[in-house]
Amino acid sequence: MEVEFAPLYQNQPLFADVHTFLQPFGLELFDLRPIYWKRRGHNASPQRKGQIIYGDALYLASLERVNQLIAARNAAERKHVVLHLIAICLVYGYLDYAAEIVENFGDLFSTAEREILADALAYPIVTPSSSPTGKAAIVRALQRLLRRLDPPPPPTFRFFGSGTYLGNTDSN
Repeated sequence: MEVEFAPLYQNQPLFADVHTFLQPFGLELFDLRPIYWKRRGHNASPQRKGQIIYGDALYLASLERVNQLIAARNAAERKHVVLHLIAICLVYGYLDYAAEIVENFGDLFSTAEREILADALAYPIVTPSSSPTGKAAIVRALQRLLRRLDPPPPPTFRFFGSGTYLGNTDSN
């Protein structure tokens, strides 16, 4: 999400407000891509940075939050939610967090599936040089991860992204 560190709009929340708002929901700041602006009349300065004005912040659910989200779900739904989070970690390059998720929720997966996940961590689906962003990259990663599962899900089960929704379809 975009977060501002300096007021750009009337009555806007700044980063500290957004961060404080998200913490009770079990979301943790994982990354921040800052954007700097130089002062007027100093754009030609050899100094690279100016003042940090806004940036893109990436928040992911904490392990505690994931436990809360899956507690009342059946086994298939728990596995589905955890796979989504692992895939998002793989897309954005957080292999350490993906590994921690697999360790904490490994009982949701068969031995063969844990091996597939270990392989995905050893040979990431997305390389850092491809700089994935957005739903399309996440959808591609989820589709690749699904193809690695044995047995694969039914043909009617697929991940997609449209509008503001990222999810799956399954006619069964």
